[in-house]
Amino acid sequence: MQLPLCEVCHQPANQTCGGCKLVYYCSKSHQKLGWREGHKLKCCAFKVQYTDTFGRHMIATRDIKQGEMILKEKPAVIGPRTCCAPHCLSCGKKLQAMKMNDKYDFYKCSSCNWPMCGLDCEKAEIHAAECKIMTDRKI
Repeated sequence: MQLPLCEVCHQPANQTCGGCKLVYYCSKSHQKLGWREGHKLKCCAFKVQYTDTFGRHMIATRDIKQGEMILKEKPAVIGPRTCCAPHCLSCGKKLQAMKMNDKYDFYKCSSCNWPMCGLDCEKAEIHAAECKIMTDRKI
């Protein structure tokens, strides 16, 4: 997986803005520089508040453009839905059944037996942890 690029120097970066988590920096000094160069005007389009009327909620702290991304997070859990067509556990693509031994079926992971696109998705890093859990628990 390729690292995102620093907002300031366009080199690989592994630190995100603590406010919006949408902009990356390679160092604290570049984060400070990016903040001074205008990121603070674009950062954190909302804040979290609590009122007795609405409970916990977010309010805008600046004008938000239509289609503008204001929040981006990695999912806490990734997994298959049981009420839809099979999707690859690695890349998420909808799977198409293929003819195997005179019947239609899906390619399946050789360890956990869940449907996948193929060997590349079976060996993908994103599938390794769940595959081990499902295999260990004989799911």
